[in-house]
Amino acid sequence: MEAIYHIETDLECRVLHFGTELCTAVPGKDAVVALRKGRHRLSFVSTENPLDSYTTVFEVPENDIEDYFEVNLKGIRQGRLEKEGAVDLGLSVKWRSLNLGATRPEEFGDFYAWGETEPYYEDWDPEDFTSTHWKEGKKCYDWTSYKWSKGKAKKKKLTKYCSMDEYWAGSGSPDCKAVLDPEDDAAHVRLGGSWRMPTMEECEELSFECTWSYTVLNGVMGHKVTGPNGNSIFLPAAGWWDQDRHRNDDDYFYGNYWSSSLRKDMPAQALEWGFCSEYDDIGPIERFIGLPIRPVTE
Repeated sequence: MEAIYHIETDLECRVLHFGTELCTAVPGKDAVVALRKGRHRLSFVSTENPLDSYTTVFEVPENDIEDYFEVNLKGIRQGRLEKEGAVDLGLSVKWRSLNLGATRPEEFGDFYAWGETEPYYEDWDPEDFTSTHWKEGKKCYDWTSYKWSKGKAKKKKLTKYCSMDEYWAGSGSPDCKAVLDPEDDAAHVRLGGSWRMPTMEECEELSFECTWSYTVLNGVMGHKVTGPNGNSIFLPAAGWWDQDRHRNDDDYFYGNYWSSSLRKDMPAQALEWGFCSEYDDIGPIERFIGLPIRPVTE
């Protein structure tokens, strides 16, 4: 006879035994594992995100006992997100405490064209733009360097993420993709897990449901954004890249950030959200422009 174990879980997960799947445990339903007498190693892995997992090793002393496992994957997930810098503002998603590529909240991080997963430069000197070292095949932030364009600056033809025939340069009809695929989402590619760029709806939520206050953090101007639950993040006024220059305005100090959403009625543009010292705003901008990214996660 085998010992019977009943599993109680707060997130749907797969129960693994020495790498072999035993069953799927669903919150609110009884999941049962039968084990023989001896030493066992059980792993519980979330079906939504494999990074949220729990492993235990134990001894089954007899073959005729019944016992219960309680698996708290929500607590494990929250600990992981806090370690990765995810901040719960009381919104539909959690926002990262850092820009993509940054190591501190006040750092600008890297600048990306929309739908590309690497910056165009190897490195750059903010005091001397002639020292910028461009990656192979890139010479500046413009249409000729943009991955999803076949056009020149005045004749934009797109090979992906396009909703209009007049802009389409791919095969067949326009793909009508309106949100970045995971493989073109810089936040997802570089951070993995459930990290991604925010949709425009999530940017609007951050803009309209949070309190924004212009402030300075370690000498860097930006906005402190406080959520409905009182938690906050800092968004540096990082500016943007256009052509071969990083740009900002010394009077207003702009911070512009990409969303993952395309402007459907003008597919050469994607939607960005940003602010200056006087207001925050949401609007379209050319896809080749280099902007920072503030990732989100579920």
